[in-house]
Amino acid sequence: MTRKLLFLSHLTGRRPTAAAGIIAISLALCNLVWGADSRLDEVFAALEQQHFSKAFELLQKPAHDGDPSAQLLLGVLYAEGRGVAKDATQAIVWYQRAAIQGNVTAQFNLGVMYGKGIGTKKNPEVAAKWYRLAAEQGNAEAQNNLGIMYANGIGVAHDTHQAVEWYRKAAAQKHAGAQFNLGVMYMKGEGVAQDDIYALNYFRMSAENGNPIAQKLLGDAYEKGWFGLPRDPATAKMWHHRASSSHHQ
Repeated sequence: MTRKLLFLSHLTGRRPTAAAGIIAISLALCNLVWGADSRLDEVFAALEQQHFSKAFELLQKPAHDGDPSAQLLLGVLYAEGRGVAKDATQAIVWYQRAAIQGNVTAQFNLGVMYGKGIGTKKNPEVAAKWYRLAAEQGNAEAQNNLGIMYANGIGVAHDTHQAVEWYRKAAAQKHAGAQFNLGVMYMKGEGVAQDDIYALNYFRMSAENGNPIAQKLLGDAYEKGWFGLPRDPATAKMWHHRASSSHHQ
C-alpha cells in the first residue's frame, strides 16, 4: 500500500541564483510504498504519533532486510536525531542503501548531503550525480537543484542551456523556485533569448505559487514600472503585502 508521510526535513537543498537568495525547504512529503508487512504499518503509526524511538526500533529489521522505504526513514531519523542520537554519517549509509534501489527521495537527500557536506566531505560532483538520478525520475526539487548547478558550474560544466532545461521541467511541476529561476534566465538572456515578457510571466507564476521573493519583485515592478508594466501603486502594495505575509508564515 502507499502511505504519505509528512516529516520535518533537515534539508535545505536549493541555492537559487544570487537574485533569488536562499529558499529553504522546511517540510518534505515522502510517498512510501510498503509491502504487506504489518511491522511497517506499526512504523507509520508510531511516526504519526511522534513515537520516534519506537519507530526507530521497528525499522531495524525491514531496513536490514532491504526495504528501501524503511531504509529511507531510518536515514531521516538519524539525520534529524529523532529516536536516536543525530548521526549524519549513518543517515548517508541508509540513504545510500535506499538510493541504489531507486528510491527518489533518498537520491535527492544524498544530493543535499554531498552538496552541503553534511556527514561527509563536500563533493559537488557526487551531489550532481544523485540529483540527476532523482531529477530523471521527475523529482522537481532535484530538477531545480540540477539547474542551479548547471547555471553556476557547480559539480558540472557551466551550461546555461542545460540549466534552462532542468528549470523548465521543475517549473512545469509548479516548483516556485524553478519558475523564479527561469524568470531570471529570461530576464538576463542566459540560455535563452532575452525576453522581459517571458521573464515577467515566470515571476508571476512563482509569486502566485507563494514565493515571497517573486512577490516582492512583482511589487517593485508595479511600483517602478519595470518590464514595461504601467505603474500601479495599488497592485504594488498588494504584492508587497503578500511578500511580507509569506515571510512570516
